[in-house]
Amino acid sequence: MNFRRWLIKQRDRCDRIGGLGLLVYFDRNFPSMASWREYKNYLYECGAAEEVIEAFEAAWGEFWDWKWGETFCRWRILRNTSRALKRLVQALRRYVRGMPTRKTHFQ
Repeated sequence: MNFRRWLIKQRDRCDRIGGLGLLVYFDRNFPSMASWREYKNYLYECGAAEEVIEAFEAAWGEFWDWKWGETFCRWRILRNTSRALKRLVQALRRYVRGMPTRKTHFQ
């Protein structure tokens, strides 16, 4: 999810980030995929008030905390799943090694 979409989803909040989300919702020219600097330049070109710039910076920080937090959680889940699968494979190998084969069974 990009920053613009995330901001639009925040428009129902009762704080400055929600207000910025509402402004972005009605501004069709707000860039959807841009860097921090490009977003900030866009806001300055539109003549945004200092409160809007501060709201943008707070929203940007919150967005990246959310985005990296989500990525980290996915990574942890994958890492834990990988560890569990490795343990399962090791247990299966031990089980298979202990199974009698034709050679050992008929001796």
